[in-house]
Amino acid sequence: MPSTTGVTSAATRISALLSSRKSTPNLKPLPSIPVSPRSPIPSVPPSASLYNLSTTPPASGPLTTEDLLSALNKEQARRMEVESRLSQTSKEVEELSVSLFEQANEMVATERRARAELEKRVVVLEKRDVDKRRRLEVLERGVERIGRVRGVLGELEN
Repeated sequence: MPSTTGVTSAATRISALLSSRKSTPNLKPLPSIPVSPRSPIPSVPPSASLYNLSTTPPASGPLTTEDLLSALNKEQARRMEVESRLSQTSKEVEELSVSLFEQANEMVATERRARAELEKRVVVLEKRDVDKRRRLEVLERGVERIGRVRGVLGELEN
């Protein structure tokens, strides 16, 4: 069995490791438990389990280095799983963003093409309108001439 100084130094290293991590607002840290060099590591009550995760230490008896290492390993495994999920979610968000921008760009390009076609159509229709007005003016002048000719012919018959 390891000496008490070994257990104390192991507990100190694990505590230092846990306290050096970035805190997460939803997690509650372990309560401070005094440890003397000659006493075994006291057990932590179930309500003060490691960051209030589902793993609770044994109900009775002191925590051993193995228990702490096991809890640490479980915590690291959970963290890796959560980081993996976060990474996957970030990738999905990025892919969705790319897809959204591609669709938006495609919609803009489609609208620009449609607008260009409409502008061409407007130019064609405006040319037709000018041509029709010119023809109408020619026809109106022709009708005026016919009216004058009829007037002259009507005067001659009388």
